[in-house]
Amino acid sequence: MNPPAECPDENLFVQLIEGALDDPTRDALTLHADTCPACADLLVDLALLLRPPDDAPPPPAAASIGRYTISRQLGAGGMGVVYEAIDPTLKRSVALKVLRADVAEEERRTHLQARLLREAQALAALHHPNVLPVYDAFTWKDQVVLAVHFVDGDPVSTWLAAQERTWQERLHVFLQAGRGLAAAHQAGIVHRDVKPDNILVARSGAVFMADFGLARTLSEDDHTLDAPTPSHKQADTHDLSASLLTRTGVVLGTPAYMSPEQHLALPTDARTDIFSFAAALFHTLYDLRPFLGASLHELSEAVTQGRLRPRPPRVDIPDALNATLAVALAPPHRPRLLARR
Repeated sequence: MNPPAECPDENLFVQLIEGALDDPTRDALTLHADTCPACADLLVDLALLLRPPDDAPPPPAAASIGRYTISRQLGAGGMGVVYEAIDPTLKRSVALKVLRADVAEEERRTHLQARLLREAQALAALHHPNVLPVYDAFTWKDQVVLAVHFVDGDPVSTWLAAQERTWQERLHVFLQAGRGLAAAHQAGIVHRDVKPDNILVARSGAVFMADFGLARTLSEDDHTLDAPTPSHKQADTHDLSASLLTRTGVVLGTPAYMSPEQHLALPTDARTDIFSFAAALFHTLYDLRPFLGASLHELSEAVTQGRLRPRPPRVDIPDALNATLAVALAPPHRPRLLARR
């Protein structure tokens, strides 16, 4: 099997990691990565970003991080670990997001740290009751730490599982989150990973749009809707991780809620978030995802071709709301993007 003549799109490498490719394609990509240092480096980056959270490191041996006193671990993922902590100076609880210290070599860690710092910058620019506030960003033992408002509550997925919620309650939560997202767009920030787990519902009833770790300001990226996305083959080995931070590769998002342009590795703008917001709302209203796919490849095809699943049997949801979701999840409103498939 001959390797591809040119460097493949990173979508194919993601499918290789997910085990979603047929044997000939898998073998050709593997052979290409063996002979192309840039693609081999990219493959390592993707594997790190896509790895499951079940191998998360244990809580730090130290009882504190910086000036913050650790209370407990809240969660962990491919990017880092989140702790509840106490700020002894201001006498308040915070959530500390610490970049994983065990991610490959120093160069990889440096690029991922830059992503956390961008999250801090994006959040610091926003002041809205429905956007999770950021309080502090600093380095600790060569790790980037982000201190954000501690929400005494749960993400939407956990909030839904706690008890039966009416469609009106579900919609109300998303309307509040949508206000926060709109404020981000007005500030020139695209979230790029809108999903139920990134919407937090406090026990007080407050709703926060959270985790702007994949966000970028519209001004910091020179892509426009009419500009082609550069291939990673144009970057040398040292630039690959940085490229993953600023471009629209499929790894920068959650596939079930990603827009057509994200699945196609095309430039993104605020419409990307609107699509993902609608996909997350559909899932929240119906307890079903809007697009079907047994693999990442099948899911991508369904999204980019606009194959929205038939309306689920919930007769209590108004027709007008269903129609709005159908419009938001249809691809024809972004024809210039889809024309580049």
